[in-house]
Amino acid sequence: MTDRPDGIGPDEFETYSELFRVKAAAEDFDDQQHAIADRDVGRYRKHIQNRDVDPVTGEKRSSVSERIRRTLDWLLLNDPEFARIHNTAMTALAGAEDATQVALEKILLTITGEQVALKDMESRAARLEDGTLVFRNAKGEIVTADGNRVGDNLAAGIVWRGDEPTYEEYLAQLERVEDLRRDEAELRGIETELGDIRGALTDNEAPPSAEQVETLTDRIEELQGQADSLTPRNIEFISDVEAADRTRNSDSVATSIPAMPRT
Repeated sequence: MTDRPDGIGPDEFETYSELFRVKAAAEDFDDQQHAIADRDVGRYRKHIQNRDVDPVTGEKRSSVSERIRRTLDWLLLNDPEFARIHNTAMTALAGAEDATQVALEKILLTITGEQVALKDMESRAARLEDGTLVFRNAKGEIVTADGNRVGDNLAAGIVWRGDEPTYEEYLAQLERVEDLRRDEAELRGIETELGDIRGALTDNEAPPSAEQVETLTDRIEELQGQADSLTPRNIEFISDVEAADRTRNSDSVATSIPAMPRT
């Protein structure tokens, strides 16, 4: 039995107790209503949960369900038409990635061969006393690699062997290497864009729409066409070790390397 405070008679204590009980019951009822409405009321918050709210994330269950329906995994399992379009895109993407990789491998091998040929030209070129490369151009003038004409006094001291490349031959070889380097840079750009497309197509949380997938498929085909057009044809494939060996011994092997095809 609850102890009665001093100075309060039995009848008065019973009256006060009933008033406090009614007040407490009213407060409990209010707290329950706030909790059901998803308003934080302290002690009830962790015991009474809105059935429409995820107890872990606090996200409304309807929102969770809708979010799941927007994921890539859900679309691939439940939307046959989307799955067909997406599979077409992924197949095209794999083909474009392979084509780009092959093009890069071939162009790097081609660059290696052309650089060996360029080094051979430089090794056979005439030089001034300070080591500056010089060439005879089609007009019979003596010029440096930059095209600057060499004065007669300096030109008189040049020793010619007879197998030197002409200035026009040297420039043509330089241009071939530079063109290949530009093609390599373009292929690197294609490789990067294909990577971005793969990221978009495999984004599970924010997958592209069917229309976006079709647009990406068209772009993939364009990029593969570009990669194919940049792929050197009929080149001589050599191992990395052999390529390095050829570069180190360009003076002795230059005549044994077949001329690289012009693309």
